[in-house]
Amino acid sequence: MRDPFQGRSDKKFCDDNCRNIYNNRRKNKEDKELQVVLRIIRKNRKILQKWHEVKKGDNFVIPRDALLLDGFDFNYFTGVEKVVSEQERFVYYNVDYAYWVQNEKSVEVRFMKKGRESHAA
Repeated sequence: MRDPFQGRSDKKFCDDNCRNIYNNRRKNKEDKELQVVLRIIRKNRKILQKWHEVKKGDNFVIPRDALLLDGFDFNYFTGVEKVVSEQERFVYYNVDYAYWVQNEKSVEVRFMKKGRESHAA
């Protein structure tokens, strides 16, 4: 039989060991979920890097289908910005790349040398 709790009446854990086990399990679950997202973002970045090397310029256009064939996931990005200029569009960020969908078939990409620079051309 366990010893009764001692201390405050609102005590959540029986001892430090129980508290540590609980918090470590919770943190590990959160870390695993985060790792899934980071893996997809890294994969997207590698795909953009590959096209950056192929196109040999800091601004380039890629067929949307080619990105999809490479495994690019448009649902994951590190930031998004709504831009209103000649026409309204959303610019998506993946670490040091900005990209936006030009039309149903092509995506324009810009490499940003020092983090988020201006993406307007």
